[in-house]
Amino acid sequence: AALKRNDTAYVGVIGSNTKAGRFRMRLKYWGLPREAIDHMRCPVGLSSVPGKHPMEVAVSIAAELIGLYQQRALHGIQPNLKALPILEQPDPDNIRSEDTENGSA
Repeated sequence: AALKRNDTAYVGVIGSNTKAGRFRMRLKYWGLPREAIDHMRCPVGLSSVPGKHPMEVAVSIAAELIGLYQQRALHGIQPNLKALPILEQPDPDNIRSEDTENGSA
């Protein structure tokens, strides 16, 4: 949904490079223009900040956002910072059979 908006310059998604490729293929299949898909950053965060612990991921994402903010400011682009709500949707690739048996998915 966020990629369909005209005022969205950055959408971060936690996931692997493999998952990013699948996301991009699906978005293209669903008819999103290339320019919109290019706003998706997956895996989100700086690759130079390794780690998978929540604190490491958070620092990596924060560093990337600060870098983007500063880069836009250097080019005279007035940032219109507005966070969109996170919409949690189950990833069909990650649904386990026990989740469906228990009614969790």
